[in-house]
Amino acid sequence: MEIIKRNFVKCINMTKRFYSENIIITLFLIFALLIIGCYLLKIDCIEHKNAKTVFGLIKDLAIGYIVNFIFYVTQIYIPTAKKNKVLYARINESLNDIGHLMLSIFQEITREKVQEPLSEDFLNGLLRLRLDCRTAVADITRSNRDGIVFYTVRELLYNKIVVVNQRIDTLVMYYQGILQPDIISDLENIKKSQLHTIVFQILFNANDVRFSGMSNFYLQYYELKNKLLADKEKFYEIL
Repeated sequence: MEIIKRNFVKCINMTKRFYSENIIITLFLIFALLIIGCYLLKIDCIEHKNAKTVFGLIKDLAIGYIVNFIFYVTQIYIPTAKKNKVLYARINESLNDIGHLMLSIFQEITREKVQEPLSEDFLNGLLRLRLDCRTAVADITRSNRDGIVFYTVRELLYNKIVVVNQRIDTLVMYYQGILQPDIISDLENIKKSQLHTIVFQILFNANDVRFSGMSNFYLQYYELKNKLLADKEKFYEIL
């Protein structure tokens, strides 16, 4: 019973999606069905020969439209929807990965496990971190039997920003043709954010830097991450 219910709900959702994407041709389908229904009900009531001929011609056009509609649904729309389901799943995975990487910045530069939603006080507290502060993330390339070497905030931010930029570039390169404009805008805003621009330049400053007094680029970054994932759900819900 539960399987039947799920399939019924899935069918309803697919019908709603189809209607929202093909409003005009669906309305024409309804009109064509009404014409055929009227023809079947009223043809015997029409006595004028020319009227019957015209009505019959309109009915034939309606049948032709229905045949073409069925062809479009079975040969074009459904195969495209199946292809998009695979593509949407991959895009969802990539966008989730980018969002996870962005969120991991807040967790890894602190020594505590963070849970969403992040409070503004927590994000403001991140501004008090110094670039040369040690994180709890070990650098296995520099660690040895003499001791474990941990990344500094400076090093961790640099590594994370580079990876996020690479993931964004890869996603846009492979799926630019089907990425929604809002998603592309979100990704561009992430790359142009303060954490990826101003702070990126500061990371190469040999001196330590105090972030207090600056606008909260951590808060901006967190809001950009949330918007990206919200738009992902809006545009790339898996069929």
